[in-house]
Amino acid sequence: PVCINSNIQLTATGGATYSWTGPNGFTSNLQNPTIPNATAINAGTYTCQITGSGACDGSFTVNVVMGDNITPVPVTASLPDITGNCNTIISTFPTATDNCAGTITATTSDPLSYSTSGTHIIHWTYNDGNGNTSTQNQNVFISATALPTTANATQTFCATLQPKISDLQITGQNIKWYDSANNILPLNNPLVNGQTYFASQTINGCESIKTTVQVTVNNTPKPTAALTQDFCASANPKLSNLVVNGTALIYYDSAGNILPLTTPLINGQTYFVTQNLNNCESEKLGILVTLSQNNVPASNYRETLCNISTANTMAVNLTSYQSNIIANPNNYIFTYTDQVGNIISNPSNYNLNIGTNIINVKVSTADGCFIHVILELHLNPKPIITLPEDFDFCKGKIVTLDAGSGFTTYLWSTGATTQTITVSTPGTYWVKVTNSFGCENTDSIQLTYSVLGEIVSVNIANNSATVIMSTPGNYEYSLDNQNWQNSNVFSNLTLGEYKVYVRTKSGCIIGEKNFSIFNIPNMISPNGDGTNDKWRIAGLENYSGTEILVYDRKGLIVFKQTITKKPFEWDGKYNANPLATGNYWYTIKVSDGRIYNGWLLIKNRN
Repeated sequence: PVCINSNIQLTATGGATYSWTGPNGFTSNLQNPTIPNATAINAGTYTCQITGSGACDGSFTVNVVMGDNITPVPVTASLPDITGNCNTIISTFPTATDNCAGTITATTSDPLSYSTSGTHIIHWTYNDGNGNTSTQNQNVFISATALPTTANATQTFCATLQPKISDLQITGQNIKWYDSANNILPLNNPLVNGQTYFASQTINGCESIKTTVQVTVNNTPKPTAALTQDFCASANPKLSNLVVNGTALIYYDSAGNILPLTTPLINGQTYFVTQNLNNCESEKLGILVTLSQNNVPASNYRETLCNISTANTMAVNLTSYQSNIIANPNNYIFTYTDQVGNIISNPSNYNLNIGTNIINVKVSTADGCFIHVILELHLNPKPIITLPEDFDFCKGKIVTLDAGSGFTTYLWSTGATTQTITVSTPGTYWVKVTNSFGCENTDSIQLTYSVLGEIVSVNIANNSATVIMSTPGNYEYSLDNQNWQNSNVFSNLTLGEYKVYVRTKSGCIIGEKNFSIFNIPNMISPNGDGTNDKWRIAGLENYSGTEILVYDRKGLIVFKQTITKKPFEWDGKYNANPLATGNYWYTIKVSDGRIYNGWLLIKNRN
């Protein structure tokens, strides 16, 4: 192709004459004609007629293309990486060579000034203006400003030193401090316990990202002590005798000088003390010292107790009240006497009575200083709950539980707050009561359903009846449903019919059963006079299945019957005919296992 506004150079060889023709009316007889400042109208096919070359005369054509269709070629095939800091400005632009336009300088829409660390890419474009472009990318590496450094990301200070931002330990240039809201903090800003602070450094105008420092400000409290302390002068008290509560105590005089613990105390002098926790010293506490001739800082003590049992006394350890009488009791000697002056030889196991108990306590120092104080212990009684022992009851019955009267509060396991509750289900029930003294007691009771057995049988032996139950239990027995006994044996019974009643001791009705101690007649006279006409054995109807056999003297069965529920009687007949007068023998097999053998006289008119 031929660039616009460039010359078209046509050339031919051989021959003697030349005749060129071409677009836009071009003609020329020159061998190598030139078309200056060609434009698009000059594009096309050019023909050259060549003559004078003998047998080689002829013509040829040349196709001329106008315009630029070749993309620019970058001068540097691979652009070098650019490195810099937050102040980097790109001022050198890459170039490319173009077939028509010559040297082309690249352009870009990317920023050419950088302040943010990281990797950036510049997208360069070469445009020859003839519709041909080429591109190149170039990396820009902006280095981050180094963080400031600190030996400890968690820094601890003492509140008494009034720490500020300027006290934070950090290494770097042009340090700036920020709070969590990114506000710049002045160096005289007080440090706050638990606060996190953020620091950056600026080098060559480039600020780093922030590093964090967690701050702890320990506010050590003053030690505690009585602000005026009195000592026995004869004991030659020293600084070590001051009663102060604290850790790592340091004593000072009014001028701020540290004092050894062996420093003698001076009457009317004020001493100052601090404590040290977490390597932080507290503010000073002033203690005024007075020296007396005979003084021990003990005082009376009174306490009200609830008895731990329902007894009228309770053993206590009197020595456990020493710290209530005086501070640091291990530094003193205690002597106990009762109200009438008797020495209490075993104060660790002293019996208090219900009511007020006065104990006289002598508190002494090793050098002879002492004071008498009173330990008054008032013992209140523990409530006595009147719940019965565990018991069983009949299913379907209601049981009333009574904790007893006279208490100020009641609380049952059911949530009830009354003196009594009614329950109908088994289980463990408890009640907590409070008396007028505020003393509490708790008691419980276990209720179970009564185990209800059944009357299996009534065993008869001679004139005694033994009631047999299906399961063991707490039963009561009666023959009249009024008078009850614990024993299941009834002795010395007369002949006749009986009914036994059984119930549990809690009143559950088991049932009743008829039984008989038989009166077996030995003679009947079935003569129709209405007296002894039939053999009757009362009560056999209570033993269904009982078998009766009657034999004559030859052993032949003349009568046989199995008892049902009807009363038994026999008219002395065999096959509807009266038996002859005489003695007969019988066997009665009672369904409960008893067997009776005997004789029966049948006396007829014959």
